[in-house]
Amino acid sequence: MNLTKREKGIVLLAGVLAIGYAGLTYVLDPFLDSQATVQEAVEQKRLELQQLLALVAENERYQRKVDDLRVRVSEAEAMLLKEDKVPVVAAEVQEVVHQFGRETGVSIIRESVLRPKEQEVVVEVPVEVSLKGSLREVQEFVYKVESHHKRLTIPQIAIRSSVASNGPLSVEMQIAGHMPRGRKS
Repeated sequence: MNLTKREKGIVLLAGVLAIGYAGLTYVLDPFLDSQATVQEAVEQKRLELQQLLALVAENERYQRKVDDLRVRVSEAEAMLLKEDKVPVVAAEVQEVVHQFGRETGVSIIRESVLRPKEQEVVVEVPVEVSLKGSLREVQEFVYKVESHHKRLTIPQIAIRSSVASNGPLSVEMQIAGHMPRGRKS
């Protein structure tokens, strides 16, 4: 069987087209599909990386907040009375009361330790105090209690004046010291 030149050209062209089609179908299409898959995977990984970088940035911001809160907590804890027993804390509050009484000139008539009150994070140890003094002395005493470097509060106060307008004031108050909760004995 002899093929003419034209028939040989058509067979050659058909062979080239068949090889080209086979190349496209079995080589180029899978290669392009794998490239698309790789591109999708790269894009997915890029998005995951962006999310992780955002989380790292947030983590650093939260770490700074945690560090700031730790500083604030340690400052607040420094204001609490460090003793670990209620009687010791009550004695320290009484000692401060007597010291402030001597410094301001008020007379301490009576004092008694009341039942401690547990709050969220602290235990409040109240000491009930009765004292007498002039308005200026009582004002200075209250100021010293409120501005003490340790956390002392006055949850209750009652002031009575004598009949004479220039006589001493009688004051009943509770002065509370605070210790960390969980260390009560």
